[in-house]
Amino acid sequence: MACSTPGFFSSEIATCLVGSDGTPFHVHVKALNKFLKPRLSDDSGAETKGVTLDFQDVDETTFKHCCEYAYTGDYSVIPAPAEENGDIDQLKERLFNRDNLTCNLFHPRILPHFYNILQKYLDKPPMFQSSSTGVPDDLSEIYLCHARTYRHASRSDCPALCGLSLYYLTKALESLVLRPDQVKYIVKLFCFVFEESEFMDNLQHILCEYMVWNLEVLMQDSGFLDFLDRTPELERMVFRRMWTWGTI
Repeated sequence: MACSTPGFFSSEIATCLVGSDGTPFHVHVKALNKFLKPRLSDDSGAETKGVTLDFQDVDETTFKHCCEYAYTGDYSVIPAPAEENGDIDQLKERLFNRDNLTCNLFHPRILPHFYNILQKYLDKPPMFQSSSTGVPDDLSEIYLCHARTYRHASRSDCPALCGLSLYYLTKALESLVLRPDQVKYIVKLFCFVFEESEFMDNLQHILCEYMVWNLEVLMQDSGFLDFLDRTPELERMVFRRMWTWGTI
């Protein structure tokens, strides 16, 4: 990706100790200010020269996403595995007709409008450039990496990065033809967003819509049922939406 803000290179360089291992990253101060709160001085004076910052509560992937965004206005995404033949037809016979969910965010008529709204917050159109890491063994990382980036962007008051991470996560969820054996990966995302994090209202709304859209598959998984038992307010919200939209 080409640097979208070459003026960054005239600023001082800070050392950032990232993650529990304190892996050092060297980043221009003006780039850090794109996703750091409180911001460092915009000047290149002594107060920022040689500064060391602690990012112990941020994992390396999230920090790399933030740096890529700061320098280019975008970040690379973990590629999803290719869908197997028959995935799309596997769940043809459903008890619930999803076509009736005309107000659901993941309905084909609604989703393009949602993407248009998100793009208004972005610095430039997303490039969907794949990272060099390849498909991870734990497929939940495909989704969790965007959720973690969103959380840090929310904490840092960075609306454009919030919008970008929501865009990429929604695209990743949309492209997944959810099978029963894949629900465990999505449940990890649910637990992170609803049980382990703050500043997640917008992301929680998206995932609540996703639950309604895929409830028939999700309800076959014991891990998802345990998650609902721990979040009774969410369970009521999901079923209330299904009732309101005429699917049950």
